[in-house]
Amino acid sequence: MSDEDALALVPHIKAFVVAHNGKYPALNATDKNEKLLAQAQAYLTARYAKWQQTKATETEK
Repeated sequence: MSDEDALALVPHIKAFVVAHNGKYPALNATDKNEKLLAQAQAYLTARYAKWQQTKATETEK
């Protein structure tokens, strides 16, 4: 999944959370759409963590 693909799904993830009373999409869901949204969320979370780690490392130098 690319950054652009994952970012394009952010509005759908937000809509899913609202429609399901705060429940986030699950990676082990049987629904393909929910699983895709969960994968995008996991991807973006990992990318953000990596960005924060890189930022912290650069600040230490």
